[in-house]
Amino acid sequence: MRNNTILISIIILFSFADKAAGQKDIAERIDRYIQAKADYYNFSGAVLVSRNDSIILQKGYGLADREWNVANTADTKFRIASNTKQFTAIAILQLKEQGKLGLDDKLSKYFSGFPYGDTVTIHMLLTHSSGIQDYYELESFRNIQPLFISKDSMVAMMKRQLFYFLPGKDIGYSNTGYFLLGLIIENCAGMSYEKYLTDHIFKVAGMKNTGIDRYDTILQKRAKGYLSSPDGTVNAFDENYRPGTLFAVGSIYSTVDDMYRFERALDGNSILSEASKKKMFTQYGYAIAEEKKKEDPANTFPQEMDPYWFHEGYGVQIDTFLTHKRYYTRGYTQGFKSTVYRFVDDKVCIVVLQNNEEGPDAVAEPLSAMVFGTDMQMPYKHVPIKPDPGLFNKYAGTWVGKIYEYDLTFKIFTRDGKLYRGYEGHPDIELIPESGNKFFYSDGQDKQFEFISNDKGEVSQAWFISSGARFQWKRIN
Repeated sequence: MRNNTILISIIILFSFADKAAGQKDIAERIDRYIQAKADYYNFSGAVLVSRNDSIILQKGYGLADREWNVANTADTKFRIASNTKQFTAIAILQLKEQGKLGLDDKLSKYFSGFPYGDTVTIHMLLTHSSGIQDYYELESFRNIQPLFISKDSMVAMMKRQLFYFLPGKDIGYSNTGYFLLGLIIENCAGMSYEKYLTDHIFKVAGMKNTGIDRYDTILQKRAKGYLSSPDGTVNAFDENYRPGTLFAVGSIYSTVDDMYRFERALDGNSILSEASKKKMFTQYGYAIAEEKKKEDPANTFPQEMDPYWFHEGYGVQIDTFLTHKRYYTRGYTQGFKSTVYRFVDDKVCIVVLQNNEEGPDAVAEPLSAMVFGTDMQMPYKHVPIKPDPGLFNKYAGTWVGKIYEYDLTFKIFTRDGKLYRGYEGHPDIELIPESGNKFFYSDGQDKQFEFISNDKGEVSQAWFISSGARFQWKRIN
């Protein structure tokens, strides 16, 4: 019996050792990958990767302040922009649990004078299905010059704006809806939006480095935002980042560690009940799309609903990535981007907070793929060669393939002796040759095409490489 106990202990010890070695290997590969992103693609920010409630990597890259040469660290504070919306949604669900509001409450209960005020519900505001136009698109908002705008002035402006569609009949992104949700929170809670979030979410989750960002506060370890320009990197100034404008829409700052603490708390029941989480993480877009088809089977309206919105929950989106169920949120404001992935069935969390312009998924997706065992091509410096336009016609045509779960179609074509990638709804991008069959994107994205010739010299296959992940594509007639 004693020998069996010793044997079991040895097996458990080796199991823990194997797990630790595996996590160390993943951490080293992720670190090399992100450092190469920083070296060759100007990535700047902080990253946290966790699995099974254990942090694999938590580290900063690039500079938080370029003028003073201050490095980003794991506890640098970044604006998280629209990642704020999930906190707004949680506050609404908490107030519902407290019996202070209902998801079917009409807008007219809280505000007078809104068009369709007796039709728009809190649920519609949460799912971007109210039809209310986004105030960022209003000329009257863009022309406002004062640094401070009162909430009453914002609401008065919103009442005069148009509707994209009839309430509940479609989904269209609207910051206006979340601004109004913030005011509803203040109304029902009897306190400021900031105080409510601090007392009922931040403190509960142990988020000591998270709050509402303001220009006039002294905030230690705050990152500055940067943009690329023809003259190089410049300081970002978001003229819309003014007191009173972002509010419940995108005003929060945080750290990768605090966002991880929040995700851990959300896994339990300290912030939301299981019933409320089920509400939050339901894909509402599918039901709206089905209703739209029933009401308009001939599709006589201008467009069917954009499939991107099928996955819309309350302040989050729900889909799959490499067959793994994913909850994700993104945020963007001038000079900052933020991405959070939660793979709930796999107990994996990816947090990427940035103070530059790297695409919101261009880091989080490769990191997720690496955690799930996918080999990635490390970023490297591309050295252009003198082009041979005579080769370009071999590669021209229509190319189809998948990037993870998404089907895409590209046009490869020549113009003025150069090779280009065309993609409907997006600008054409020149492809720069680094060998006879390999080309990289001229706009700085970490993307390449590697064309494959058969024994006859014909080209019908290619590798499309996106942020290190390789996808096989084919040319169609």
